[in-house]
Amino acid sequence: SNVTATTWKNDATAAYSMMHDDLCAWVTDGQIDFAAPALKQRGLVASFGLITGNCADKHWNAAKQFLLDGNEIFSHTRNHSDANSITWDAVAQISGSSDDIAARLAGYRPTFFAWPSGVATDAAMTYLRSAAGYLGGRAANRVAENGVVQYDGHVSGVNATTVDDPYQLKDDMYTLTAQWSPYEAQVKAGGDLLNLHVDAAIAKGGWANRTMHGVNDSSWNSVPLAQYTAHLDYVKAKVDAGALWVAGPTEILKYSKARAACKPTLANGGSVLTFASDAADCLKYATPITLKVFSNNPLHATQAGKVLSSSPGKIIYDHGLPVPQLRHELITVDPLAGPVSFN
Repeated sequence: SNVTATTWKNDATAAYSMMHDDLCAWVTDGQIDFAAPALKQRGLVASFGLITGNCADKHWNAAKQFLLDGNEIFSHTRNHSDANSITWDAVAQISGSSDDIAARLAGYRPTFFAWPSGVATDAAMTYLRSAAGYLGGRAANRVAENGVVQYDGHVSGVNATTVDDPYQLKDDMYTLTAQWSPYEAQVKAGGDLLNLHVDAAIAKGGWANRTMHGVNDSSWNSVPLAQYTAHLDYVKAKVDAGALWVAGPTEILKYSKARAACKPTLANGGSVLTFASDAADCLKYATPITLKVFSNNPLHATQAGKVLSSSPGKIIYDHGLPVPQLRHELITVDPLAGPVSFN
């Protein structure tokens, strides 16, 4: 038999994360009233960015429930201060917001950061890269030394299968008119901005990260409820078809990095699988990864004394016919839990 790590979890074609900015701004309470219930109803998850200095008990309680439902909480600073503003304080906005979240959410710390206004100075970006707990962030436009923001387009689009810079992850910003989006012309021709980003990810086999604000509320470019729920139905259908894996940005980031760093290697004539578990990036980003095991025999795999459940992989076709010798199964393993044995 031979083994490869799948590009995305459960061998999905592409990955997708949804990020809702500005929780605690009050005008974004549609995230609590409409977005979260619609996600939960469909078994989907998203992520919510807190402006921690604005949060009331209502928002902290909602955030606790979001976590229980499998969503991610990320930092969107303490008071939505722009990194290019005279009041910017990296320690307060980046580390302080993390402290606020840990204090109110039972020690949970955000691992992902989003820049207000999508801009960062070099000094602010350098601080984030070394700030405790943060593994990644949404791509920011660079603020040059003279204070001018360099809008060079690098922040928009679909992320590649392997993440090069975890702190410059591309996204697509939702607006009602699709301004600033690579899909603007397609939206003007009748396309749906939310669905187009998913379609692009599936076509490229990459990772689409979607930024939104509120849903059916008075926030900046709030997503109409009908469009939001129709999009979630579209996403759910893609998930059910095996074309899409939906998770929070950190989970997808970690998978991309762990897949590359925790390299699986077969030994003992193919009966034992080991991982590069001492590699720095494997330790830093370790997360369960899905393996595609090609074998002519039924799969029986164990790790740390436990039998690993497996599922049939997608049928491989050649010239329209199934290829029987390429029969394979999928198993999900923890690269830090020791070798996997095959019988």
